[in-house]
Amino acid sequence: MSTKILLADDHPLILKGTKEFLNEIGFKNVLTSEDGLEAYKLVLKEKPEVLILDYNIPKLDGLELAKLFDKEGIEVKIILLTLQKNELILKEVGETIDAYLLKEDALDKLKECIDSVNENEIYISSNIQNSSLNHLSSDDFMSKLTTSESKIL
Repeated sequence: MSTKILLADDHPLILKGTKEFLNEIGFKNVLTSEDGLEAYKLVLKEKPEVLILDYNIPKLDGLELAKLFDKEGIEVKIILLTLQKNELILKEVGETIDAYLLKEDALDKLKECIDSVNENEIYISSNIQNSSLNHLSSDDFMSKLTTSESKIL
């Protein structure tokens, strides 16, 4: 497949393994980066169509990078690939990111996710869609807190 992908993750084993997996499923043009600043520079220079970003990468995290590209009008499909179920990330799907994929789902769903964003569709891991994270509004969340927890927040 001719889609140029930039993969950014600060864990060398994850980075290498994901790149090899992408190659095995047909994506041969995969660039890699170990931090957000390097990823930013590579996007400007190499112009990949799809970014697969870890949420917790150094220098610029995945969301900061997505917001920077959005602010600068740089058009690139962004998949946030992370271990974390996070409401802040979920709120950015369809805004600054195109997909939110959990690493636990990646082996089964990464190709489907890339294909979806290439078709201008948003993609959310089924484990997020089925979690309470996707169903709680902020009012529901606040109503479930104790008095002490509300004061702390």
